[in-house]
Amino acid sequence: MHQDKQLIWVPGRAMGKARPRTNKRTGTIHLPADYRAWRDTVALAIRKQATDYAPIPCKVSCTFINFFSSDADNLVGSFLDVMVRVGYLQGDSSRYVQSQSGIFQNANPRNIVGTMIAVEKADYSRKALSSQILELINSCI
Repeated sequence: MHQDKQLIWVPGRAMGKARPRTNKRTGTIHLPADYRAWRDTVALAIRKQATDYAPIPCKVSCTFINFFSSDADNLVGSFLDVMVRVGYLQGDSSRYVQSQSGIFQNANPRNIVGTMIAVEKADYSRKALSSQILELINSCI
């Protein structure tokens, strides 16, 4: 049985998806060391705090506390990648994650920096979607 909402706190500034680097001498491909260290920190937070696997389908919301970046989508994508890597999410396609979002938020005290990840069951049954679409259409007419 899944909880209604799972919250996972990840301390520190989030990192966007890193592009693989190639060692020109050896030809090996690797990710930058700082990204690998960040990814390990996120994986540890998920393993310690997640009480269950993510529901299918789910909504993932990230609130970035006391730091800013130009691309919330890229940051959310990094978290989704780690969630899949540790087995918390079965995948990050629309079959598993029907909604994802990220917002930047200032909070007090200012020295607390990190990301609060909220994962909850998505309620996207056909009946629920149909009524939401009809409400939206009616409000526009």
